[in-house]
Amino acid sequence: MNPGFTARYEKYRQIFSGRRLPLAFVDLDNFDKNVAFVAETQENTGKTIRVASKSIRSPDLIRRVFDMGGKAFKGILSFTVEEACFLADHGFDDIVVAYPSVQKTDLALAAEKTAQGCNICLMADCREHLAAISAAARNRGTTVRVCLDIDMSFRPFGRFLHIGVRRSPVHGVTGIGTCRCGKGYARHKPCRDHGL
Repeated sequence: MNPGFTARYEKYRQIFSGRRLPLAFVDLDNFDKNVAFVAETQENTGKTIRVASKSIRSPDLIRRVFDMGGKAFKGILSFTVEEACFLADHGFDDIVVAYPSVQKTDLALAAEKTAQGCNICLMADCREHLAAISAAARNRGTTVRVCLDIDMSFRPFGRFLHIGVRRSPVHGVTGIGTCRCGKGYARHKPCRDHGL
């Protein structure tokens, strides 16, 4: 076993001795070291990291990442629409929902928050997702931002060899379609005159 791990385990075991278990804690010294390390990987790259809120389930800790990490971190990748709206209510902005949802209540909530000025972007990987999001946005009289989940797996021999995850049925923008005005869904906001 790793001696460093064993020493930390013993340290935490002594700290929490006699306390009711289970419990949750965060070693802020190690947390801050991890944030600094990840931020350092982005120096001079011109790139930023979107914080995955499903891995950090505390608004205070998410805020700490942004405070400690500076310009290396920008935006949040949330787990669900409800979580995105919760985070928006706690002052966070630039939130992408990681997984598509066609739950009417989710889409209505996202449309409402968007109409209130929140910057939330929903994930879609098929026409049906786009149609459901478009309907919710139309019902609220707003435009909801969408991120297309495109399968970028490597297929050197077409369908016979697939290297990568099978997350999305979309393999390019042409798999989604275009509005009657000729603009690709991925390239502009939903066309209010023509719909999807």
